[in-house]
Amino acid sequence: MFEVAHTRQNSVLYRHIDEKIIGSTSDIHQISVQPEKGKHQVTVVDETGVLLTESFEVL
Repeated sequence: MFEVAHTRQNSVLYRHIDEKIIGSTSDIHQISVQPEKGKHQVTVVDETGVLLTESFEVL
């Protein structure tokens, strides 16, 4: 489960894992994913182009 907080709750957030889109959210910014084992990068972009990228590892 990935959860993001945004200063504007109703913003649309687009989510990517390893540069592949996995979905978007508006209002409640939670999305459930099951990436394969290994190192990954999650990117979240809002409707104005503000971008956040974090690395994570699934053991």
